Amino acid sequence: MQNGDQIQDIVPPTKRRSIRDISLGTKRNEEGRSHEQEDEAAPTRTTRQYHPGTTTRSSASRFFAWILAALVIGGLVFAASLLFAGTTVTVFPKTETVPLDAPLSAHANPGPTQLGYEVLTLEKSATQVVPATGESYVEEKASGIIVVYNDFSADNQQLVANTRFETPDGKIYRIQDPLIVPGQQQAADGTTIPGSIEARVYADQPGDVYNIDLTDFTIPGFAGGPRFDHFYARSKTPMTGGFVGTKLVADEASIATAQETLRAQLRADLLTEARAQKPADYLLYDGAALFSYTTKEGASSDGEQVTITEQATLHAALFQEEELASYVARQSIAGFEEGERVLIENPEELNLTVLHESSFGGFTEPTVSFTLTGPADFVWLYDAGALAQDLTGRSKEALQTILSGYPGIERAEVIIRPFWQDTFPEDPMDITIKAKNTESFDK
Repeated sequence: MQNGDQIQDIVPPTKRRSIRDISLGTKRNEEGRSHEQEDEAAPTRTTRQYHPGTTTRSSASRFFAWILAALVIGGLVFAASLLFAGTTVTVFPKTETVPLDAPLSAHANPGPTQLGYEVLTLEKSATQVVPATGESYVEEKASGIIVVYNDFSADNQQLVANTRFETPDGKIYRIQDPLIVPGQQQAADGTTIPGSIEARVYADQPGDVYNIDLTDFTIPGFAGGPRFDHFYARSKTPMTGGFVGTKLVADEASIATAQETLRAQLRADLLTEARAQKPADYLLYDGAALFSYTTKEGASSDGEQVTITEQATLHAALFQEEELASYVARQSIAGFEEGERVLIENPEELNLTVLHESSFGGFTEPTVSFTLTGPADFVWLYDAGALAQDLTGRSKEALQTILSGYPGIERAEVIIRPFWQDTFPEDPMDITIKAKNTESFDK
């Protein structure tokens, strides 16, 4: 075959192999998927386009938003600080615990540095029925309660035992024990109020003729002198119990048992009543409560039993709590100065015992001796109103200087709102004074 007729095999030009044309096979990754599968599953990559000016505006918006939020929060904080504005001063009063065990004395008419006392008198009766064992002739005197008045002077007046009181029709009744009638007092409106005290009187003679209703009395012992017109008495109860004749009687053992039961009941009842009636700022101790009893026997309605009536009289010495605390502090605390004011925080934990009880017969002597025992917790007093006034308008740094004028305050802590303010408010009503762990004494 000629060259021109030769059929030449036409072989396509060999394609130049590239590394991109090299098959990687079906090699699988750790998850068992081929690379081809991974390529198919891969999300399409998006190219972010840049627009001039967009980033600058977004950053500026966020910046101004943060500024606005800060202003709002700052405004809220400022408003809240104004809303809760005020000043609180927490005071730590001076305190001291002192063991007490020493004889003391109180006076019915005390001097400037002496302790005074007042007497609360109450009466109560109770009855019990016991079997009658026979009859007996008896003579009994009527008795009742009177109120004795001193409209003569501010001085106390002592009346001796058996002092007479006379009714308008001439009947005589007597007190059995000495009696101190308090002096005149000044009322809040400046008027003079007579001093007064209750007492039981007994008819001068037995018999029912002395059983009388309410009436007035004079004191014959003052006749002819200036006291006669200014010392007088009035009935609080009728005079009853006068009798002369034959009565049913009971054996002594039954009477003694009834007396013991009735007196225990009366004692408890009278102490409860006395605590309810005493002024709130006075102290009443069981050891300063003296009792006297009168027993009367009478026939019961059936005529076969005897009614035992026990009449109990309570004389209780009352002590004004701050006066007692200051007096005891002067006697027991070294360096305690006149004019310092204290209270005893635990007065109910102390024991008061009257000495020589029988010698004065129910607080009728001018001076009463007693002992007060136990650990006394003293707390110093301060005038909260005066302290608030002294702090008004002053700088916070002046606190210690101001407190130096209050010996009853050991230290104090101050919180002033709003927090940036460093002076006390101009109005003392905006300053709250409170005590730490004690009462806030505003006295």
